[in-house]
Amino acid sequence: MANFEITGLEILNKNIEHLTKSMSPKQLEDASISSAEIMRNEIERRAPRGPTGNLKRSIVKKALDRKPWGASVIAAVDRKIAPHAHLVEYGTSRSKANPFFRKSVEATAGKAAKRFKSNIKTMIDEAVK
Repeated sequence: MANFEITGLEILNKNIEHLTKSMSPKQLEDASISSAEIMRNEIERRAPRGPTGNLKRSIVKKALDRKPWGASVIAAVDRKIAPHAHLVEYGTSRSKANPFFRKSVEATAGKAAKRFKSNIKTMIDEAVK
């Protein structure tokens, strides 16, 4: 059996400890908000404008319940404002589907993920300086 020695664990542990202390839940939330905003904007842009404009007005970004590491943030339709959004998205027997929401998410998922990754990378770079 070969013997080997691992060096640098103290430095690694110190960097990980510094990193976890320097990345606050608020920072992680802000990174999520920034990404969700990309999707929200595109969903709002693609949402059809009806007579009341309620569907476009109903597109929001929303923070979910906060966990110890921060809140998850989503782009969504406020169903109190536009309870008919799913009928527009999926269609009915009388109207064809207009999948504005799904198409928006598909179109922006990569860009939102890149923004989140970039924000996290910036936080990590700042933490390990």
